[in-house]
Formats: sequence, structure tokens, C-alpha cells
Amino acid sequence: MTQNHRLALTALLAGLSTAPALAGESYANVGIPGVMLGYAHSVNPQWGLRGDVSSLGSLSRNFTESGITYKGTIKAQRLGLFADYFPMQGGFRLTSGLTFNDMTVRLKSQFDGTTSVTLGSQTLTPTAGDYFNAELKFPRVMPYLGVGWGHQAREQGLGFVADLGVMIGKAKITTTQNVVANHPGVVSQADVDAETQKLRDGVGDVRFVPQLSVGVSYRY
Repeated sequence: MTQNHRLALTALLAGLSTAPALAGESYANVGIPGVMLGYAHSVNPQWGLRGDVSSLGSLSRNFTESGITYKGTIKAQRLGLFADYFPMQGGFRLTSGLTFNDMTVRLKSQFDGTTSVTLGSQTLTPTAGDYFNAELKFPRVMPYLGVGWGHQAREQGLGFVADLGVMIGKAKITTTQNVVANHPGVVSQADVDAETQKLRDGVGDVRFVPQLSVGVSYRY
């Protein structure tokens, strides 16, 4: 082996000894859309692949839309598959991918039998047995775009991860009601259709679901 070969081999071994390990890591995030558990794997220093599952559980709160008080219940679960690109040395990355979702918002009217409401162009006082309910459902598959920090190729140990992005897709809204049958001659189907359109123009005009989360990772 010549002196030049020895120098080249020494330089190569030194480079390998200081290069970050291209390995996998497990991670856990909290934020929107819930608690996430996932696995990331570095393909090379610039690219990585990830998959995670998340759940928001079930959250409820009351709110008013177009004069009607609703109890809103949110259910959000997803499986995400992502590709990470690291344009610079370090943890900053650009992320794209697909999410497979079970995300639903159910709105249940809270009629009390004494409060008047307006449906379409008609005002009435619904009984406690009347209902005008709605459901917003996001697409099963949605593209994801975002930026973040972490999951880069690095040495074994703990790390910090963060994500800011959006799942892109418009929610579909449907309504169910019994007020037309229970109040004939007062409320028509046209009034129900007009109220449904108000919901579509309000809470139904949602075209993306945000992600804002932070967490920790452990690289093997």
C-alpha cells in the first residue's frame, strides 16, 4: 500500500467515524391534532421517511352558529406517511406526505322549548324534542405540507422535534332534522336548505386541518 493510499484510507476512516449514524428513531408529539406516536428512518443525510398515528380522542363544547346553539363533538384520528427533506446541515426540514383520516365534527342542536330561533326566513320556538343536527366530515385521504425540526440523521440519543403544517381538504357537511315534520306550515324544506347553506358558509367552510406539535425522539 502506497503512502497516498494510506492517507486516503485514514481520511475515509476518520470521516466515517465522525459521520452521523443513518438510523431509525421513535418519537412522541403532543399538540394538534392530538397525541402522536411514530417512527422515522433516515435514507441519507438529506432525506428521511416517517410514519405516525395520532388521536385527539373526543372533545365537546357548546357554541352558537346563525342563532342556534349547538353542542359540538370533535373526533380526530389519523395515520400519516411523510417524506422529510433537510436542505441544510441541521434539523430544519421540509415535509410532505399523505394522511389517512377519521375526522368528524358532530353538531347537535340544543333546543330548550322556550328560546326562539330562525331557520331560513322563519322564526319558531322549537320544542325540546325538535332537532337540527349537522355533521362535518373531512376526506379520508388528505395531502400534507409543512415545515419542522428534528428527525435528521444524527448520533444515538434523545432529540427535540416540532412540526407546523396543514392537511389540505374541505370538510363535507350534512344535516338531519325533524322541524319540517313537527312544524308544518311554519318551516319548509327551503328554510332548512337555507340554514344548511349558512352552516356550509360558516363552520363548513373549512379547507384544511392544522398541525402544530412538539415532542421528543430517541435515535437508535
